[in-house]
Amino acid sequence: MGYPMYVIAGATGRTGAAAAEALLAGGEPVRVVVRRQEAADAWRARGAEAAIADFLDAEAMTAALAGAAGAYLMTPPLATAADLLAERIPIEANMIAAVRANAVPHVVLLSSIGAHRESGTGQIVGLHRMERKFAEAGIAHTGLRAAYFMENWAAVLAPARANGTLPSFIAPTGLAVEHVSTGDIGRAAARALLDPVRGRRIVAVTGPRAVSPDDVAAALGAVLGRPIAVAPLPRAGWDEIWDGLGWSADRKRLYGEFFEGLNDGRVAYAGDEEMWRGTEEIGAVLEGMAG
Repeated sequence: MGYPMYVIAGATGRTGAAAAEALLAGGEPVRVVVRRQEAADAWRARGAEAAIADFLDAEAMTAALAGAAGAYLMTPPLATAADLLAERIPIEANMIAAVRANAVPHVVLLSSIGAHRESGTGQIVGLHRMERKFAEAGIAHTGLRAAYFMENWAAVLAPARANGTLPSFIAPTGLAVEHVSTGDIGRAAARALLDPVRGRRIVAVTGPRAVSPDDVAAALGAVLGRPIAVAPLPRAGWDEIWDGLGWSADRKRLYGEFFEGLNDGRVAYAGDEEMWRGTEEIGAVLEGMAG
């Protein structure tokens, strides 16, 4: 392994891949952390080093961060966890131990809008706790508080295409919520790695403008060439939808609280973060997903 190196965890995910691509495009040395050999081979073919490690494997994570000049870290999606917040704890402990063991000088953390709040934000509470743990550990870091992912709308493209309706947990339909593309998040991560801090920096990472479900419907209608009407999903029916996806009771509770927080304004920026606005518009992201 060559050093120094920028280490990107979760490189098979969208933000990690975008961060690695941005750094490689700039000629920076990159090591990706992936869980499968085929993913490692694909990244090596693109000019990156690759380490195979699971977030729950403390020894492998420590080896993956060896010689890192900086690292982009996040907790992976825990879709099947019975207790989402509890199952983050060993992952975060391993990340902190790996950073300390290698004396990594600066870490970029994927966090979320609303992570300044201790409660009432659903799964984002876990990101609040993660930010606090890295601060208490004395690790120099940049926390990227990402807005609502534009790509989350991919889950409801099928009914929009089939019958012209756009189901939405966000309501009312004119409510503008901060959105950002995963590509812009990855580019923000790369930029933060190249501009390290010695202490703690919190950055709000969002898109060009706030977006409402009505805006999404209009943009998607332009992409599909047909009128699209927003169909707000009543709160009373959310659990039934998630039951159909096989979600645990804990995940339903947390996501319910999250969307309630988006709708009532609890899940918002604190106002004291540095602000970084990306350039990708919702229409371009929808076109890419619908194509």
